[in-house]
Amino acid sequence: MQYLTLSWCFVWTLVVAVAFHHFSYGENDIVVSDISEGVVDGIPDEMPIKDGINSERFIPTHEWQVIKRGQAIPAGLHVRMNFQTGVKEAKLMDSESSEQKSVTKGEQFHVSDSSSKSTEEIKKKKKGPKIILADELPDDTFSNEKIHYKKSHLKQVLHDFKDKIGTKDIEHVTWSDDAKDMLQESFGEEKDEPKTEAKKFRSMDEIKKDLEKNMGWNIKSDVQIMQDIVHQLKDEKATDKEKSVSLDTLEDYVHQIDNGRDLDKIGGLKEVIHLLNDSSEILQEKAANVIGGAAQSNKEVQDAIFKHGGLKFLIRMLDLAKEKLTQKKGLYAVSAVIRGNHQIQNEFVKYGGLGSVLRIIKESESNALKVKAVTMMYDLIVEQNEIMQKLIQAGKIKPGEQSPLFKSLKEAGWCHLLVPMLQSEDYDSKEKVIQALVVSVQSCVKELKNEKYISELTKQLKLLETTIVEEDDQDFKSYLVSLKQQLAENILKQLV
Repeated sequence: MQYLTLSWCFVWTLVVAVAFHHFSYGENDIVVSDISEGVVDGIPDEMPIKDGINSERFIPTHEWQVIKRGQAIPAGLHVRMNFQTGVKEAKLMDSESSEQKSVTKGEQFHVSDSSSKSTEEIKKKKKGPKIILADELPDDTFSNEKIHYKKSHLKQVLHDFKDKIGTKDIEHVTWSDDAKDMLQESFGEEKDEPKTEAKKFRSMDEIKKDLEKNMGWNIKSDVQIMQDIVHQLKDEKATDKEKSVSLDTLEDYVHQIDNGRDLDKIGGLKEVIHLLNDSSEILQEKAANVIGGAAQSNKEVQDAIFKHGGLKFLIRMLDLAKEKLTQKKGLYAVSAVIRGNHQIQNEFVKYGGLGSVLRIIKESESNALKVKAVTMMYDLIVEQNEIMQKLIQAGKIKPGEQSPLFKSLKEAGWCHLLVPMLQSEDYDSKEKVIQALVVSVQSCVKELKNEKYISELTKQLKLLETTIVEEDDQDFKSYLVSLKQQLAENILKQLV
């Protein structure tokens, strides 16, 4: 929301939400419906009380009324209490009139003509109390009709409870003229300033300045916050823990495309890339997480990361990282940087990035990390195949020609890595490997037409068939049938 309608109603609502702290009902309130007739301890009152009973009769209406201390109330009323002030109020249930309540509950209670109000009178009557400024507070500081405040007290309440602005439903509260004057003075407004269409709307910068000046709030834009974080990352005195927290915070911001671009403009992206080469693997991992978040579907940031040398640092991190989490975040960042960016994909191949990813598939002890690497390669192959298909349709290349990326994958041993991974007992892993085999089988026919590989593929097919027969869960059975069909029709059938 770039603009905000500014009217006195808006200002009154903001201020009363905190000033009306004693008369608003929210999470500290209790509401009881259909209670039996009896005595309720309400606010103090000067009416005589005998044996704990206030002799003044409570006459309920459809409007909330304060229950005075010791005052008896009829049955069937809607009652609420503010835990902070102890004030209790009651009114007739909304679904029935006062006369229906009397008949339904069998009470000998009747509202006389002199004390009752017509429907029109009730409609005209203001529903909330009136805020009144006073030099000295009277005994009845607050009631249904009035709330008295000293000027200094009201300002203090506003200061102390400014964080509660907008949290209470107080739209019916009205203000005396002197209270309005004080509020106008507090907010720097002129009481009789003419209202014009041009003054009804204010920019976010104007609102920000007013909130900072009048409410003491320090409001910063995303760019300003990121600048503070980058300053912390550059601080030589900052500890690794402090930098780690800063990177976590920064990662929350860079997912927005504009913030990712702005991070580069303020020099923050370059600073984060430098941390990919830090001696602390924790900072490497956190920095990779930031880069991955900023680069996703953001070509401008992808190009900036490549320009600052980020791709080389990420590939180096994949080769040298000792911790699984560091390699995992490195894969995530690499995938985000090269996906959808064909120029950077070509540079990734030139820098030996395919070999780094395939080494994870060959050597990692983590099956989950291997599957992530396979999934990344699968996505790249699909993307490259789509490009090649468009080039074939345009007559620029011959049908069946392989992409440069897949040629490099084959040379690095891609075709020999996939079949052994099917031995995993995790079906999600099996699925990812089968998908990778499906998009690779035509180009890997020579390598896969191997007795050892065909035997393993046949074994996996039989295991799937046996599991399908024994499985009772129909959803999971359908999933297994799908895997079996892909393995039989799209892989084995191409090899035998």
